[in-house]
Amino acid sequence: MPIRATEISNPTVKANPNTVMRFKDANGCVAYSRRLTGPGAAERIKKEVHALTLAQARLTGHQDLNSPRLIDFSVQQGYVLASEVQGLSILSNQEPLSHIEREEFVRNTGRCLGLLHDISGGEVAPFNMSTRITFLKNTTKETPFKDEYSRIVGLLEQLHNQVRGSTARFGFVHGDVNVGNILIDESSVGIIDFEFAHQGWQMGDVASYLLRLELVQSSTGNGSKDAGILSNDDRLAFAAGYGLDPAEQPEFGIMLLFEVTKMLLNAPTSLTKANRGRQKRLKQTADAVLEKRTTDLSQIIFGTQ
Repeated sequence: MPIRATEISNPTVKANPNTVMRFKDANGCVAYSRRLTGPGAAERIKKEVHALTLAQARLTGHQDLNSPRLIDFSVQQGYVLASEVQGLSILSNQEPLSHIEREEFVRNTGRCLGLLHDISGGEVAPFNMSTRITFLKNTTKETPFKDEYSRIVGLLEQLHNQVRGSTARFGFVHGDVNVGNILIDESSVGIIDFEFAHQGWQMGDVASYLLRLELVQSSTGNGSKDAGILSNDDRLAFAAGYGLDPAEQPEFGIMLLFEVTKMLLNAPTSLTKANRGRQKRLKQTADAVLEKRTTDLSQIIFGTQ
C-alpha cells in the first residue's frame, strides 16, 4: 500500500513556500514533499504531477534508470509527495570523475533523457526562439557580465535567424537538467526535481546538462585555442546513450548559447567562496564564445576537430 501524506510522521511541520521537506514513516520509508503556495501554485502542482507520472511511465522497464515515484498530491493543500531516489550527485564527490567514470555518467544521463524525450517517437516543429531572444535583448536586469551578455545576445540573434524555421524536436522537457539533479550510485542513475517540466525544445535539456557539466568539471583543454566550449568526448558519450548526436541538431547550438546568456544574466552580483570558481569558468566560457570570431556554431561549441 503506498504511503499517504496523512501517514507521514510530523505532518504538521510548517514550511516556507516552495520548500522541500524530507519525511520518514514508521517503517523507515523516505519521501519528499514540495510545498507550493501563492499565485500559480495549483497549475505548477498539476504540471509536476503530470511530469512525474510521465517520467515513471517512460523509465519503466529500465531498472538502472530512476525518477521519483508520485505518492500523493493535493492541489487544495498545495503539496506534491514523491519517493526518494537513491544516489549522490557528482557535486558531492571530492575528486573529479575519471575519464571512464565521466563517459559512463554522460552516456547513462543521455539514455535517461532519451527515454524521457521519447526519442524513438516524439514530435517535431518549426524552430523559433524569437520571443525569448527579444526578452533577452530588452531586459533591464543588472548583471556583472553586462558587456559579454549583450555581445552574446547579439550573436545569438544573428545565428538564430540562420536556423529559424528548421525542423526541431519539440515535446516533454525536464527544464532543470544540471549535474545536481542527476544522482548516481553503483547500479543506477536517477533524475530528480521535475518542478520546471514543460513542453518545449528538447535540445534545451541537452544543452543545459552538457554546459553545466563542463562548468562543474572542465574537460575541454583548459583554454586551448583549438578547444570549444564543450567536450567532444562528452558529446559522443551523450549521443551514444541519447540516440541522437546533439551536433547534428540545428537548434542545439542556439539552445546552448541561450543557456550561456541565461547564466550570464542570472549571475550573482556579489561573489562567495561557493560560487567564485563557477563564476570564473562562466566568464571563460563567454570569452571563448566571443574570441572565436566566427559564426560557425560547430567550431564555437566543439572547437577544431
